[in-house]
Amino acid sequence: MPDIPICPFLVKLFLQVPHLTVIPPTFFEHMPVLQVLDISNTNIVSLPTSISSLSLLQEFILRDCSALIELPTQIGMLLNLKLFDIQGTQLMFLPKEMGKLKNLEILRVSLSEYAKDYVKSSVNETVIPRKMISELKKLKELCVIISVGPEPEWWEEEVKYIQSELCDLENLETLRWYLPTTEVLQQFLLLERNRVPMYANLSNLMLTIGQHAQLTSCLPHGLEEKFEEFKNCLKWINAEGSMDAISKIMASAEALFLSRHWTIRKLSTFNVTKLKYCLLAECNEMETVVEVDGLSEDVETRIKNGEKVGFELLQYLSIHYMNKLQSIWKGPIGKDSLSKLRILSLHTCPKLTSIFTLTIAQNLSCLAELTVEDCPKVTSLISNESHNIKLGLVLPTLEKIFLLDLPVLVNIFVGRIMLENLRTMLIYSCPRFRDLSNMELPRIKKIEGEDEWWKALDCDKSPWKNIFVQLKKRRALIEQLSEATNSLQHFHDILSHGERKKGRTKHKVAAVQKLYDACRDVFANCGPGVVPDAQGIERLKDILNGMTEHDVGVRPNMPFFKVKETEGFPKITYLHLSECDKFSIGIFLLPPTGVLPLHNHPQMTVFSKLLFGTMHIKAYDWVDNIASSSAPKSDSSECEETAEEKTVSVRLAKLKVNSDFTAPCNTSILYPTDGGNMHCFTAITSCAVLDVLGPPYCDAEGRHCQYYRTHPFTSFSAGDNKQLPGDDEKAKELDYAWLEEIDKPAGLSVVGAPYNGPRIVEK
Repeated sequence: MPDIPICPFLVKLFLQVPHLTVIPPTFFEHMPVLQVLDISNTNIVSLPTSISSLSLLQEFILRDCSALIELPTQIGMLLNLKLFDIQGTQLMFLPKEMGKLKNLEILRVSLSEYAKDYVKSSVNETVIPRKMISELKKLKELCVIISVGPEPEWWEEEVKYIQSELCDLENLETLRWYLPTTEVLQQFLLLERNRVPMYANLSNLMLTIGQHAQLTSCLPHGLEEKFEEFKNCLKWINAEGSMDAISKIMASAEALFLSRHWTIRKLSTFNVTKLKYCLLAECNEMETVVEVDGLSEDVETRIKNGEKVGFELLQYLSIHYMNKLQSIWKGPIGKDSLSKLRILSLHTCPKLTSIFTLTIAQNLSCLAELTVEDCPKVTSLISNESHNIKLGLVLPTLEKIFLLDLPVLVNIFVGRIMLENLRTMLIYSCPRFRDLSNMELPRIKKIEGEDEWWKALDCDKSPWKNIFVQLKKRRALIEQLSEATNSLQHFHDILSHGERKKGRTKHKVAAVQKLYDACRDVFANCGPGVVPDAQGIERLKDILNGMTEHDVGVRPNMPFFKVKETEGFPKITYLHLSECDKFSIGIFLLPPTGVLPLHNHPQMTVFSKLLFGTMHIKAYDWVDNIASSSAPKSDSSECEETAEEKTVSVRLAKLKVNSDFTAPCNTSILYPTDGGNMHCFTAITSCAVLDVLGPPYCDAEGRHCQYYRTHPFTSFSAGDNKQLPGDDEKAKELDYAWLEEIDKPAGLSVVGAPYNGPRIVEK
C-alpha cells in the first residue's frame, strides 16, 4: 500500500482486504473529492490522522473490523458525513468529537463488552459522551449494538443517562436499542417526542429486552441474526414476568423473538394485531403458544360478532426446544386467526402429541410449508375429532412437508385426506409412518426418504415409484436435512415468489435459478465422459460470467472467512445448492491461505467461477503417450516424505494453468481429458468459488475424488524425452510434472453449511 497516493479525482474507495492491518498516516491526504470509503472486514487497529482530509466524505463504512477499538478525534472533521456504519467492531468508546457531525443521518455502532473497564483506565469519562447523541439533530437511523457479557450492568447505567437524549432527535425513524432491565424499559416507555410516546413516533423499532448473557444458542446457525432483520422486531430474552411488561410495544411489533423466558406459559392474544413473524426458543414453562384471552363465552360472542381474536396477520411461526409445549392454540379460534400463516416449523418439543385440531387446520388456508422435527410423542399431525370433514378443505395450499425424527408418528390424519397442492414430502427416521394409502396427493412431485423406510411401506408404492428420491448418506445427509429445515430462508423465498406472482414487483428470474435451469438443459443428454455441445457450454459460461457474490448471497465478511490458529490447512466451507445424477452446483468458501489440494474430476466437465477474492490456480492434464514410472531418478523430489528414498507409482502430467486470478474474471472450464482436469486452489485473500460439475462425484459409479502429490519432471524417467513436444529441456522441466496418487491430506477439512442465498426451484 502506498504511503501517500495522489488521487485527485477518486470518489469511491473500497479497501475490503482481510490482511490489511495498517493504513499509512498520510494515506488520505490527497483524496480531496472522496465521498464513499469502505474499509470493512479488515484487521486495522487504528485509523490514520489523515482521515481528517476527507472533507467531502459522505459515507464511511467500517463493518466487522474486530481489531479496531478506538476512533481518532479527527473523526469530528468529517462534517459532510451522512452515513457512519461501524457495526461488527469492538469499540471501547465514542469520541465526543462525533457530536460535530451535524449532517449525520445514519449511525450504526457496536460497543465492546469490556468498554466500561477500558474507559475507567483511560482519560475518557463515559463510553458514550453525554449530550453527544442529542447533537445529531438530522439522525434518521440509530443502531447501537452492545456485545455484552453475562453481567451487563455497565450498559444499564449508561443507558439510563443517554436514552432521554433520543427525544431531541426530531427526524429519528429507525432505532435499534438494548434495554437490559425492567427499570430501563419502563424509563424508555415514558419517553415522549411532541407529547407522543417515543416508541409510537418510530416507523422501525428494534428492541432487545433482557439480560443478554452469552449462552450457547440452540438455534440453527444464522437463524437469529436473519430474524432480527425483520422490521419492528422485539427480542425478549433471558427474562421473567408476564406479557404486560411489553404490551405497549407489542401493539406495534411485527416480529417477536422470545428466547429463554423462564416463567411465561402462553402468549396472550391481547394487542398483537400487527404480529407477522414469531420465533420461540427454550421457553421451558410454555404449555401452549396461544391461549385466547377472556372467558370462553365472551370469546365466542366476539367471534360471532366478527371481532378479531388475534394473530390474523401471523405469517411465520418457528418453535425450538420447548420442554412443556402441548399445543399450538388453546381455546376458540377466530375466523381469520392464523389464516395468513405461511410456514410452521416445530423442533424438539418432547410433550407435543399433535400439531392441529381439525378446526385449526381448516383455518390454515395459506400454509405452504410444515416442518416437524424431534417431537417424540407426536402420533398424528391433525388430531381426530368426532365431526366429519370434506376432502380438499384442509391445508389447501400446503406444498412441502418435512417430518424428521418422529418415532411414533403413524399418520398425518387418521381418516382419508387430500393434500391437493403438496409437491414435496421428506420423511426421515419415522419408522411407524408406513402407510400412505389414505392420502390423495394429485400434484406430488418428490417423496424423499431412507431406502429402508421406502421398502418397509405397507401400501402400494407404484403410484409414486418414479418420484421417490433416496436421502443421501453421512455428511451429505446432514447438509440435506439442514437445508430442508431452513424455514426462515424458505419463508423469504415464498414471499419473493408471491410478490412476483402477484405482479407487485417486477423481479427478474434469479441468476442462480437461470443457472440451474441451464444446467438441467445442457447436461440432460450428457453422462460420464460426455462433454456438452458448444452451444450449451457457451450458455453456461455466459450465465456464470455475469454472476457475482450478490447473486448467491455470500460476502467476504462472513464468519467462514475468519482464519483460526490451527495446524494444517484453514477450514474450507462448502455450500450445497443443488445436485442430481446429471450435475451438481455448490460454492466453496476459502479463507486466506486456504488450500484445496491437487485433485481430479474423473469423466467430468467442470465450470468454476471466482465470485470474489484473489486465488492461485495450478492445473494439469495427463500426458497419455508416456508410460507411468515407479522408480525415482534423483533426490530432488518434492515429495513430503524426504527422510528416505521410496519407490512410488507416478504418472506424467502437463502443466496447463499456473496463475493468480482476481475477481471479476471469466469462468474457467475443464473437461474430462483437457483444460486442466486436475487442479489446486490456493486462496490469497478470502475467496468464493461457484462450481458446476457435470456429472457430480459418485463413488458407486467410479467418480472418486483422487488427490495427488507432485514430483519434479527430473525426479523420474520419461523414457525417450523426444516423445514430448519442444526442444528446450529446461522448458520441459517447467511444463511437466509427475503426479503420485495419495489419500486425502490429513489436514484438509471441508465442512458443509446451509446455503442462505436465493433459492433454486428444482423442477
